[in-house]
Amino acid sequence: MSRSTWADIKEHGPPGDVFYGVNAKQFNWEMTYPGPTERLGTKDDLMVENEMHVPVHKVVRIDLTSKDVIHSFFVPNLRLKQDAVPGRLIHVWFEATETDNTRSHARSCAVLDIRA
Repeated sequence: MSRSTWADIKEHGPPGDVFYGVNAKQFNWEMTYPGPTERLGTKDDLMVENEMHVPVHKVVRIDLTSKDVIHSFFVPNLRLKQDAVPGRLIHVWFEATETDNTRSHARSCAVLDIRA
């Protein structure tokens, strides 16, 4: 019974309103925002390092990966923690419910600025 509930939360979350790519590297995080086409993986994508801005009251879906070793994507104010694993694409979702400026720390890596 609990496996089913966990799978529903982690794997079958709500449909996304906003989609980002997050790639962990040894000393920084690469955030990829969709460009005017509003789709990731196109030539108009915008890549920013160590800073993420998310809308309030929108479901944000992230494709999380790593280039080198396991990194922890940790945003305490959103109660979100997920490891980024090399060679794996991990889908993460969350919804910011209030405006806040949060500095989230990724252990032994970089500081990630998340603003809602």
